[in-house]
Amino acid sequence: MLGTVAFVESDSLAIRAVPDGPFIRLATGRRIHSPRFSPSGQWIAFHDGDKLFVAGAGGQPPFPLPAGECVWLPAEDVLAVATAGALLFFAARNGWSLPSLIRKGAGLPVFNSEATEFVYAGAVRKGAGPAGEPLREGQLQRGFYTGAARGPTLVTSKYLTNLIPFAWTRDSQSILYWEDPDFSASLMADGLELLTVAASGGEPRRTGVSTLVHRDLLALSPRRNRLALTAGSGRETWEGKRIAILDLDTMALRYLTDESVSALDPAWSPDGRRIAFVEAPAAPLANLGLRKIWVAVAADASPPKQTTTDERYRDELPQWSARGTHLLFCRMDAGGSGTLWLMGAGGENPTQVSGPLRLEDGPAGYYGYVDWRRAFDWFRGPRA
Repeated sequence: MLGTVAFVESDSLAIRAVPDGPFIRLATGRRIHSPRFSPSGQWIAFHDGDKLFVAGAGGQPPFPLPAGECVWLPAEDVLAVATAGALLFFAARNGWSLPSLIRKGAGLPVFNSEATEFVYAGAVRKGAGPAGEPLREGQLQRGFYTGAARGPTLVTSKYLTNLIPFAWTRDSQSILYWEDPDFSASLMADGLELLTVAASGGEPRRTGVSTLVHRDLLALSPRRNRLALTAGSGRETWEGKRIAILDLDTMALRYLTDESVSALDPAWSPDGRRIAFVEAPAAPLANLGLRKIWVAVAADASPPKQTTTDERYRDELPQWSARGTHLLFCRMDAGGSGTLWLMGAGGENPTQVSGPLRLEDGPAGYYGYVDWRRAFDWFRGPRA
């Protein structure tokens, strides 16, 4: 077996051992979305509308938690929940009943690989504008999961700019983040420049690369201090998007795809040698149906190889199995129905592993971007 998938159908959350285990329904609801496995695979957090629950993958009934965005710690069955006023940490060992740690005023955290520290976005009021509107200073704060007595420290700040954390670098020395001028949702929708700053603070460093602010369009290398990303501004995902590798030590940028195609969704193989991604000819919205999965060797200039070819489907969001032998990916047929499929890393034996997924934004998504991760998660085994 290759782990377990959790997926959302029309009104239920189900799991299945990949590729051909039995379907097990865990919960039903009106608007279930965003299932997320805990690091051990024994628990799944999910939302039903604005409500948050944790259910046992072994069939334990859903347990309600305070409403808010959530993320699991990288290596422990502890769920961080960002509510309207605080960041709450709920642990399986406490039966989910009481927070194991509370940080007031903290946003959704981004953890380092050791899960000992995290950063989160904040904002403080810095006066008022001509019409009395609040003027704010965006901040990145650094918190500590271990040692409850240690307070947060300021990493960096900027007046009238929202700072949005993406990830810690692989060596845990720096933070990757976006700058959103004037806290503008419209500017953010067209992409923002990516920056880095030392986790200890200091002067930010510009990468010179703009990306859309969707986390599945960027991926850290599992082996080196490199970032695979979907480079290019503009909210239209069917044009102006290229797969590139950014060296986070030197800021050198190397493109894997050219301007004749639009490519997105990079995913590193576990050994850091290959990158799977999605590609279609760069052209109008109609070309979304031509999206297919490709694989490139990260270290050389040999042309990428196409691994899916079925003209009946549009293929997106490839993800590698734990040993790099298989790819799980999303498929959409001409009628807009989405499903999960599994194939060998070279495209062998594509097999459907889920029924129709509940997709909230329709086949076109948001300017061609479909947030597939709201419909499924894949547990590939405990963290080594």
